[in-house]
Amino acid sequence: MRGVAAVAAMARVVVAGVARVVVSSVVVGLVAAVFVTCVVVLVARVVVLVMRVLEVLMRVAHTTTIYP
Repeated sequence: MRGVAAVAAMARVVVAGVARVVVSSVVVGLVAAVFVTCVVVLVARVVVLVMRVLEVLMRVAHTTTIYP
């Protein structure tokens, strides 16, 4: 019976370890997804800001008369 009890105890340890690894992997994946989403949103906002500045500069350039 000691062998059966040892196998059962070992199985519990393995299952607990696997569950811990799976949970930590899921948490790391979620954190990485949130980080990547934030970076994408920030880059998109910077691109929009640069496009607006360029639009204003182009409008000023087209409405300004430059004399030689």
